[in-house]
Amino acid sequence: MNAVKNLLDKGTILIVDDTPDNLNLLSNILLKAGYKVHPASSSKLALTFIQSNLPDLILLDIMM
Repeated sequence: MNAVKNLLDKGTILIVDDTPDNLNLLSNILLKAGYKVHPASSSKLALTFIQSNLPDLILLDIMM
């Protein structure tokens, strides 16, 4: 059963962007593709999230 769950689990993606439209667009696309998504609108929120969670991928807006 765990093998099936692992095949279906695409992972967690942390999206860090200060533009709400970008967060919503990326979140919706990735959720529909089967990923677990955690949006963060600031670096402070992102750091708080990763203190207790380890995402598989971080999409980061470097021009915040």
